[in-house]
Amino acid sequence: GTVRGQAYTESVVSRDAVAFTSRFKTSFSVTTVTGHLCDGCLVVETFTRFTDKSGRCPYYSRACFCRK
Repeated sequence: GTVRGQAYTESVVSRDAVAFTSRFKTSFSVTTVTGHLCDGCLVVETFTRFTDKSGRCPYYSRACFCRK
């Protein structure tokens, strides 16, 4: 599926987005996704926590997407 995200600029007067956040909910977890530009690459981070009382630890992941 899809969810809405929130774009962020570098300042209150800027119009160019440089970062974003989004949140995905499932029946057993909540994942927050963040992304920002760094040296021409998109850095995406995810933070997942489980809501099903399974005892699983929350976890973090990171990926970088760069043009060749």
